[in-house]
Amino acid sequence: MNIHVAYFLPGWITISGTTDVLLAVLMAAAGIGIWWSCRCRLRQRKTAVNQPAAVPLKSPSNPPDIAALLNSIQSISRPRPCILLAAVHHRDLPVTIPIRLAIQLAQKGPCLLIDLDTRRDAVARAFDIHSAEFSPHLKLSPIQTDIDNLWIWPAQYFDLLRQMNLRSLLEYAGTKYQTILLYAPTLTTLPDRRQIAACSQYAIVFKGGHSNHSILNSLLQACRCRILCEA
Repeated sequence: MNIHVAYFLPGWITISGTTDVLLAVLMAAAGIGIWWSCRCRLRQRKTAVNQPAAVPLKSPSNPPDIAALLNSIQSISRPRPCILLAAVHHRDLPVTIPIRLAIQLAQKGPCLLIDLDTRRDAVARAFDIHSAEFSPHLKLSPIQTDIDNLWIWPAQYFDLLRQMNLRSLLEYAGTKYQTILLYAPTLTTLPDRRQIAACSQYAIVFKGGHSNHSILNSLLQACRCRILCEA
């Protein structure tokens, strides 16, 4: 015997009928739901197959030979050289390279590493020095690190000074440090790029395979900055 029942849905819709009819309707609805779910999954699979795979970023090229770079720097006969480490993009010149060079050079005598990348201030972060510790009311001076004979000039100093007077800084540094390294991983986009290149005596260009460095070389040559080598 079929029992007459009624189902009340939210709102004003009411479904009524015998149990057999309602059961058939529910089974049909369930079948439609399963079919629609399978169809959506098939569409997703087809889309994934037809869509071209994302091109992975180029892996960094082999890191430069630190020993070879040190040999190039130590071949400079001029006392207290100022060496610019330059690149077009920071991927071509990660902060670990100038830090490793500075640590090695500090074994020979006092070394100053100047960070010109104000967007990241990576050198200060690597030595766990935070910009909150800087006070614009105090006279800014290089910060001595835990490494003997190694000082850094954080990039945030230039923001606090509001104007880059790099030539005066280098004249002061030339009386105290045996070697000065300038870290400029995005030199071609810096507003003071010509001043930086003109103040540097020598440069090492890091091309890294990611960027076109011909513009960088042209900038250095125009500013009479001698290119020691390319890495």
